[in-house]
Amino acid sequence: MREDKSNRILTGWMIYNLEDYKKNEAYYNMHKEKGVKYNLDIQLILVECLSFGIKNNRRFVTYNGEDIHLPDFVIMRSRYSLISKQLELLDIPVYNNSFVSEICNNKAKAYQLLSNNGIDIIDTEFVSASTINQYIYNNVSNQHMESDASIEDKIIKSVDGHGGTEVYLLKDYIDLLTHNNKSNATCTINNVYDNKSIGHNITNQTDLTDNTSIKNIQLKDMVIQPLIKGDNKDVRVYVLNNKIIGAVLRQGKNSFKSNYSLGGEVSLYNLSPSEVSIVNKIISIFNNYTKNYYIQGLFYVGIDFIIDDSGKFLFNEIEDVVGSRMLYQVSDIDIVDVYLKEIQDRLKLQ
Repeated sequence: MREDKSNRILTGWMIYNLEDYKKNEAYYNMHKEKGVKYNLDIQLILVECLSFGIKNNRRFVTYNGEDIHLPDFVIMRSRYSLISKQLELLDIPVYNNSFVSEICNNKAKAYQLLSNNGIDIIDTEFVSASTINQYIYNNVSNQHMESDASIEDKIIKSVDGHGGTEVYLLKDYIDLLTHNNKSNATCTINNVYDNKSIGHNITNQTDLTDNTSIKNIQLKDMVIQPLIKGDNKDVRVYVLNNKIIGAVLRQGKNSFKSNYSLGGEVSLYNLSPSEVSIVNKIISIFNNYTKNYYIQGLFYVGIDFIIDDSGKFLFNEIEDVVGSRMLYQVSDIDIVDVYLKEIQDRLKLQ
């Protein structure tokens, strides 16, 4: 007999990494406060305090080294699909599901999944962390000796960066790797096969990162794409429970990046019928791959499209741990309230 959950208070974990929680404490508090309206007790859980795995042939989760009562549902605000999968295997609904977490937090995997489905995707090369130097030598260095055009017209991104971080013009990325942010020096990129070297003159770059960031990004797989010609515009489409809930146009300021968190300007955007069709096709693909999950498809994500100089939508990425600041700024949609109401309604049906 199905349990009646309509009147009892349901416990939900909202899982954050500590660093992300510090930036988004107000967002967590919104969920905590609004959850009361829907008999949802939202509890903060930090990834750094969680332990999970297999013990005595059984899956386990502990918190601060102690057993913890498992929740009725989880709002996952950490980009850690292994935790999501562990909780799903313990029969706990996770928003978003582990498949969405795995695919949407790796740009290369998202491009692979959505390709060959009639969705326009930016031409993309996948490069592993172990082969990036060889890629630069093979595809850039020889051309660079004659002209900067080949690297000026490309960008490079880590597969798991978000919020506009770890996205560089390829020329700047080469500077970052080879020069370590020192000005007017000569450095080299080595061919791992014949040990030849190509000199590369470095000029000042104002947006390069520190030594720690350089070391971190060198350990990551990357994607390389042409720099799309246009007005530095993109559109984020918000999807909730597999339905479009709104869209926001972002305009970059003094940068090819249009992210709001990096100073981009935002406004409400009305999708055309053809653009709606593209988004619905993406939703359908994820639904098809997650038919056997507690939470099917895309529960709450942001799908980002670059607008090229002809006005065409080009799929860019999907934000799994999507924020809400832009939507609150340009519309009267109370997305947290709608989100929690959707969770309550789904839990009642389980």
